[in-house]
Amino acid sequence: MDRAKKKFASAIDGLRSFTNRTEIVVNEKIQPEHCTFVKIVRHGFPDDARCLAYDAIQRLLAIGTGHGAVRILGKFANFQGGLITVCGNDMIHLWNYRQKIPEIVHSIQLNKEAVTCIHLPIGSKWLYVGTDKGNIYFVSVGTFQLSSYVINWNKAIDLSSRVHPGSVRQIGASPHEPTKLLIVFEKGALIQWNLVTKEVDRFPLDPPIKCFSWHYEGKLLMTGNVDGSICVYNLKKISRFNFPFLKNFFQFLGMPTEDGLPAPAITFLRASKSATVLEMDHPILSFVTLPQVPFNSCPQQPQALATLLKGELMVIDLQMPG
Repeated sequence: MDRAKKKFASAIDGLRSFTNRTEIVVNEKIQPEHCTFVKIVRHGFPDDARCLAYDAIQRLLAIGTGHGAVRILGKFANFQGGLITVCGNDMIHLWNYRQKIPEIVHSIQLNKEAVTCIHLPIGSKWLYVGTDKGNIYFVSVGTFQLSSYVINWNKAIDLSSRVHPGSVRQIGASPHEPTKLLIVFEKGALIQWNLVTKEVDRFPLDPPIKCFSWHYEGKLLMTGNVDGSICVYNLKKISRFNFPFLKNFFQFLGMPTEDGLPAPAITFLRASKSATVLEMDHPILSFVTLPQVPFNSCPQQPQALATLLKGELMVIDLQMPG
């Protein structure tokens, strides 16, 4: 019995020594056959939404996020699908959605200046780019090459003023005279620039202007000011909110802001001088009307108002009574 125990113990010792001598090689590198990629789809509201844009011709709603993604709501028309995006690194991309998989056709990045706003009028061959330095550049949509034509901030403001106007906040071309641009700066200055003659018309600085919107005939201009007031200018003899028109002069205006924070309400003003205020549960990031007519040189007859809230997208029907 003792002899059998000794043989069994020696056998176990032999296995232990064999195990200690054996080195197990583990290949930790991931090989292509270890991964399988499949197509996925995304539904619902995107996370960290930041901005909103609407294509009235193709009836598409685009939502940009803080993660660099763009969510498209709707369907592109056949053989028509272009989208211009600005990324956090100030790279401007022109996307082509004509094929099944979208691709970037052109890209451009400004040197030593950050992009603060862009504007592309309907039918225009030039993209207007405003920067943090207060300058405006022109990019050819066909080639994405910079034009030598530049609107410098020191040429736009009053020559007697030595104060920098700040970054460009909004750019808008006249509906009937595309050569006339309205430009609003961060510190409240608003000017009208003639692209042909390079003449400048300046608006009063008191109160400072925060945003503007053209009348569809290009004869009137409405401005939203930092103190919450609204001004209407007559531009026949010229010395972010939205301003679309119905036949009965329907206007959409944002509520005054407090300390620069998004206002949690939207006000609807009608020709009958009645006002309707909709209070929201979350801060308003942006809103845009969904017009029936895509061209801003005629009454657009908006049918709905898309409002981008923090964590929510709300579409308000404007055709229902009340």
